[in-house]
Amino acid sequence: MASKEEKKIMVREFREIFHGRFDAEDTRRIFEHLNWDKNAAVNFVLKNEAKEVRKLTSLSEDVISELKTDPEVIEALQDGVKSIVRQFACEQCDNVWWWRVPIRKQVSKCRKCKQKYDPIPRENEWGWAAFDCNNCGKRFSAHGEMNVTICRCYKCGNNVRYPTCINHGRVNKRNRRSGSGHSCEAEDCTSRHHVPIHEVDEDRVYDEQEDDNLYTAAGGENSIGIAREVQNLKIGSNPGVNQKPQKFKCLSPETRMNKKRVIHSSPRHLSTGSTVGTFLPQDDIASTYVPSLSSIREERGQHGCRGRGGSGRNGRGGRGGRR
Repeated sequence: MASKEEKKIMVREFREIFHGRFDAEDTRRIFEHLNWDKNAAVNFVLKNEAKEVRKLTSLSEDVISELKTDPEVIEALQDGVKSIVRQFACEQCDNVWWWRVPIRKQVSKCRKCKQKYDPIPRENEWGWAAFDCNNCGKRFSAHGEMNVTICRCYKCGNNVRYPTCINHGRVNKRNRRSGSGHSCEAEDCTSRHHVPIHEVDEDRVYDEQEDDNLYTAAGGENSIGIAREVQNLKIGSNPGVNQKPQKFKCLSPETRMNKKRVIHSSPRHLSTGSTVGTFLPQDDIASTYVPSLSSIREERGQHGCRGRGGSGRNGRGGRGGRR
């Protein structure tokens, strides 16, 4: 006899096969009529006359007849329910998670506020990313965002523009450490090599020729370029003057500490009534992209799109969101 949890999964799987056309109550009625035999329940809908199925459900005979010949229903019965792993983010709760969902209905529910969301578009995903260096051919992993992050190759130092993909699988690399720390071109990256800031005399009027002579005498010809940069320095009360706009955010855990998790929020799902609660296994998915501080150093290797997604505040993987 199936347990209570097994019955719940059977009901959800049955509903997903038939595109959510049967509600939970109708589905339970069919299963109870057939002593919770899944194959018998499916055959009951497909092989019996529509009027017989109508006696146990609230669907019309026309809808039941359409389900019998629906090519997507037939495909789901032959090959199983096809699924895909997608990223979701609730801006209101600052909650980020990966979730395995049916391809037909890619929807997940925030475990905090229970709001249903559509997935983050692929081009906006972020997290543990795979990069391919077009200079030396090295494939490496680092924290990044699709179509945004520019990361330095650990092998040749070349700036690799944009990740190839974002990883979501939980791979057992917790105990591996690399000698190379994260380094990207974001203005707020804590590993970025900034030009030293020098004290400036606000009362002094800078002259290009005079500064060139002073810096040449102090450091040789290599210092002339530095002196020429001084003419572009403007002293004023406006903090925004001469500051380069930040093109993108660094996503390393060290830089993101005490900052919002959500980089892009998921669009809210507009329900049509056919969404079915998940029955798909989530064991291979990391729930949220919030790595622990012990994993700040980046991983190196040839593993491509396999990486570490991190662990959520709740301390358990695969529980960041629910359907």
